[in-house]
Amino acid sequence: MSLAGGEDSTPVPPISTPFPIQSTPIPFTLAPTIPAYDISGEVLSSSTSFLEGGTFTLEPLGGTTDTETLDPSRLIVNIDPLGVYLLPNVLDGDYMVTVTPKCVAYGCFQPSVLVVAGADVLEFNMAPFPAALLPSGPPMAWYYSLASSRILALDEIEFAATSLVMVGQNDMQAGESSRMVLVGPACLRCAELFEVVTQVEWSVSSSTDASIEAETGLVTISDGAPVG
Repeated sequence: MSLAGGEDSTPVPPISTPFPIQSTPIPFTLAPTIPAYDISGEVLSSSTSFLEGGTFTLEPLGGTTDTETLDPSRLIVNIDPLGVYLLPNVLDGDYMVTVTPKCVAYGCFQPSVLVVAGADVLEFNMAPFPAALLPSGPPMAWYYSLASSRILALDEIEFAATSLVMVGQNDMQAGESSRMVLVGPACLRCAELFEVVTQVEWSVSSSTDASIEAETGLVTISDGAPVG
């Protein structure tokens, strides 16, 4: 049968399926929650003052619950100007702790091991190891290299009176020359030492078999100088 407009008005039978569709709930279980804890503390620059800035870093040592999925950038946090840091959501495990300071005048932060094993807020404080107690003693002059392109002005060095050191060739032969250099750290005691530009007057004693240029620090050993 057709309507005046030409459209077929025959009813369309409902579509049937040979098999009824059943709704079956899919069982699921929540993944176990891995416990994580906050690590906080204070970092000193000496026995009496706080470290004014730097970074506090944890490096997993293999005993962490989920080391493979751990984001390394999540284990680095800035130390605020008052020497305080907070590192949240740290998983159980063993970590190597390193502190990279902006400046420490009289010591070095030695790497430390931190074991996280279930604590809501773990206080972990650090202080530098005094440079005077290091095997080399202050100021670790072997970090200085004459090939360094940087030269410091005297006012760039903190505690200049106690940080400057004279370096040069320690073992010379008769007829050799070597320039003595005044060096110091720009800031960190255990960092590289740089040549310091300041007014210096050099001298050597005894002057019988060696001479030194007072302004340049160039030492010359005479050809006939005896061993000693």
